[in-house]
Amino acid sequence: MSGSQSSQPQTQGTPTNVGYASPNVNFGQTRQPLLYCGKRLLSEQYLPITDAALARLYDHNKYPTIPYTEEIAKVISDLEESLNDANEYSRRESRPGTPTPQGRERAITAFTPSRKRKAAVFSTYDQIIEALEDRGININDYVVPNVPTLSQEHSDHVKVYCKNRMMVAFVWTNAFKDCLVRDALGIDKDHLAFQAAVDICTDTRSSLQAKILSKGHTFSVLYNSSSDGLKNYTLKHIGKQPYYEDAAGKQGAARLPDPHDFPAYFREMSTIMDVFADVAEAVDWDYCFKKRNRELGFNHLGRAASVRTATIIQAECLNAIQNNWTTRQGVYCRPTNPTNQKKESFKRHHAVISTIRACDTTASPIIADPVALKRRADLLAAGHPVHGTDVPKVCCLYPLPRYLQLGRTRRRNVTKQAPVVNTANFLLFGDATLSELEDNDEEDEDEVDEEFQ
Repeated sequence: MSGSQSSQPQTQGTPTNVGYASPNVNFGQTRQPLLYCGKRLLSEQYLPITDAALARLYDHNKYPTIPYTEEIAKVISDLEESLNDANEYSRRESRPGTPTPQGRERAITAFTPSRKRKAAVFSTYDQIIEALEDRGININDYVVPNVPTLSQEHSDHVKVYCKNRMMVAFVWTNAFKDCLVRDALGIDKDHLAFQAAVDICTDTRSSLQAKILSKGHTFSVLYNSSSDGLKNYTLKHIGKQPYYEDAAGKQGAARLPDPHDFPAYFREMSTIMDVFADVAEAVDWDYCFKKRNRELGFNHLGRAASVRTATIIQAECLNAIQNNWTTRQGVYCRPTNPTNQKKESFKRHHAVISTIRACDTTASPIIADPVALKRRADLLAAGHPVHGTDVPKVCCLYPLPRYLQLGRTRRRNVTKQAPVVNTANFLLFGDATLSELEDNDEEDEDEVDEEFQ
């Protein structure tokens, strides 16, 4: 803009904005709105666990007004190659040879060094659409209308991804939600519907977390009121502070029940699916077992889900006795409002909230980045030095059911009637909204805990 020049000199020809990812091929061009993100730089099986890594998960999109899929990218690459060949042929036809100092023409061969770098080739929008149509690809199958709202179909698709991500994170920062929208719809921040999709993430996460904790609370009631629960936990901790004291008399660990005292079925898939019933349709549960065979037992995904479930039940056991909902006789009774007969509002103690928060690190399938490990191994095999010992961590995602695995590439074919087939250090605890346990598993989604607002 005129009138706002910098007073500090800049070195001529030196770009001042250097990014972390690969060079932006659009640098120096007229800025186009970033409607669609580029290629995902990490396999869809994994998710970075830091905000900085989440922000770099997607590469630049050379054509940010065109949805990116591998299928579309291949068509564009072939188109650019053909355009480049045509330009090279035209150039050689117009200049068949180059005069030499002796006046003779020097023949151009495959071994003749190039005198100038090839110019970057940019296809026009119409050329890309025509090339896609020639391959039988309808661009409308991938387009999200650039309007401030989402269609019901696209909203449902975002919600499915929200349900899936609840298996690995209760705490969602802005970077996490931005990444979720990119994974679900492929749109970027300049898309008019981007904020609407982020708002869906915020609301859906709050509602789902409330339902998950309510389901977990039903199992905590069963344990606290059982003979083993009364003996090993409830009678020992009723009326006491929610934290133990350490050797120095300071605040120690939360007064949680020992998960080894829980009934064996609390650790089984049936309980996991009961607690996570409201997100179950967005997970292919077969992938929680070794070789997808339930008889072989849990793999790393199944073990993480089991620990996550047990941690939720532990937290809700503490929640019940901190609010005096379980008597010394094992009777569970939560007060109701005499005016409207609804369960009275309550506040979860910080010890309960901290335990729920901890799920995102202690009960998520976080591993060393396989891509980084392979890169290090390849460097070592080639005899090159490897600097540093730290390997970045990533979170393994629970696979989506098969009818949803096509994701953005076939979003139009997703319907609610599709069959379900049985896919950190997560940031700071955010704007969670927790509902209360209601009779007959019916929650009033408008009723929330004030401390989470």
